[in-house]
Amino acid sequence: MAFSRQAALLAGGYPEVEAYEDVMLGQALARLGPVAYVPGALVQTSARRLERGALPFAWQHLRNITGHTRGYFEAPHPDPPR
Repeated sequence: MAFSRQAALLAGGYPEVEAYEDVMLGQALARLGPVAYVPGALVQTSARRLERGALPFAWQHLRNITGHTRGYFEAPHPDPPR
């Protein structure tokens, strides 16, 4: 994402959530005016969010996009004793 400081301030800045703040800021910026996707401005991202497995990652992503952005950085629960 690239935007001017002035645009970010007009949009209210990054919301105080644990995750999904970039998307929420992007949505606020889009309400102020047109935004654009620039295919040539690609970046690589880390796969560290998949360390706990694909299902926990997908579940947390679903929670994030439905507005439940708390608990993103909770430590994984230990395995129950056997």
